Amino acid sequence: MTNRVAHVVLTLCPGGTERLVEKMIRTPTGGVRPLAICLDEKGLIGKGLEYDGFHVSSLGRRPGFDFRIPFSLSRAAKKSGATILHCHQYTPWFYGVLAKLFYPSLKIIVTEHGRFYPDLPSKKRQFFNRIFHHLTNRIVAVSPAVHEALVQVDAFPADRVEVV
Repeated sequence: MTNRVAHVVLTLCPGGTERLVEKMIRTPTGGVRPLAICLDEKGLIGKGLEYDGFHVSSLGRRPGFDFRIPFSLSRAAKKSGATILHCHQYTPWFYGVLAKLFYPSLKIIVTEHGRFYPDLPSKKRQFFNRIFHHLTNRIVAVSPAVHEALVQVDAFPADRVEVV
């Protein structure tokens, strides 16, 4: 069975995470059929992928919490036939988990690529993380330092976070 994986990012403007997502879309493995959903804008990389025939969409997220995005994201996933949302970074994951409420069979993977400085604990974030990790199939950190931050700063259970 082929999985349709939607890579969810803020934007596909040039950057480290965005280049990795581009590579994952251009060179899928294991019969995966990838696409990209940008919460904000497609960016230069997204437009290049689109030009080369890959499916890239943008949802036009508004500043602050945009109540439209969870529904728009679930609708975009359903329309494209996505069975998995691979959310890159925290904000796409937050909206991805909320989208799952409208599309319960959707599987959620989050990859945390890095951290902002200063990396301070947030009670609000820790509250959501304690709930949302139960709705997430895989939580991935790109390094032991990111794993430690997810556990110590963001209150994810250590046994739920994998390091690649």
